[in-house]
Amino acid sequence: MLPAVEILIERAKSHPEEFYHHRYDERWRDILNYYEGCLTDDEKEPLRTALKEAERTMFTQAVMEKLAGKYNDDDENGGGLNFTLAQMRKNYNCTFRRTMNEILRKHVEEHQAIEETK
Repeated sequence: MLPAVEILIERAKSHPEEFYHHRYDERWRDILNYYEGCLTDDEKEPLRTALKEAERTMFTQAVMEKLAGKYNDDDENGGGLNFTLAQMRKNYNCTFRRTMNEILRKHVEEHQAIEETK
């Protein structure tokens, strides 16, 4: 596994707030989107798992903060937990689209390889 992947995995564990919005955060968004294609499946899966765990950690934090009364329904964050859940839904939808695009791309490549052998 590339050392950079290991570093990102450890960083996601220690600073989940940096990766919770990784699709929108300039610090990690560009690097994750640009270089994902060069990673092997054995590197992608642990990284995706770490990013998912970061989201799960932030979800738990948001629930605990809501229970503790940190957010109310009309705060500047658009309702605290509701805002957090909306951001998580956007992240999930983006990940789903990227996964489906990756599956489609692999299917097209396999089909092209079959056509070339005919």
